[in-house]
Amino acid sequence: MSDRGEASGAAALGSPHEQLALIYSTFPDAATARAVGTELVASRLVACVNILGPITSLYLWNGNLETSSEVAVVLKTTRARLAEALDAAERLHPYDVPALIVIEPAATNPAYLAWAAAGVVPDAALPAGSLDSAGKGQ
Repeated sequence: MSDRGEASGAAALGSPHEQLALIYSTFPDAATARAVGTELVASRLVACVNILGPITSLYLWNGNLETSSEVAVVLKTTRARLAEALDAAERLHPYDVPALIVIEPAATNPAYLAWAAAGVVPDAALPAGSLDSAGKGQ
């Protein structure tokens, strides 16, 4: 979050549905990652998408050793919205077999958890202009 606020630095577990869940994935390029991420945030399935710089991936595909330049992505949601977020990410992803790896943090600071949980409330309206490129990083 961009503002530190007065929140306690203590970690929070909360109820299982209020806990943060991260989805790690890779995309062929930043533009594709941004398009998918924008859709996931706009549909309130994830609160935040971090698009990380270029990475090099080495893997076997159809029996051949492949090397690709990709971008890594971290999608932040709650456990309550995790199944829906995974389904949508898989549907929107351009790869035949996308890496969608769930990471469940042991703890999250309470202020961030509350912010993320509020960001994935179904059917809540997004503020006008909230998905523009000048937004603050999370």
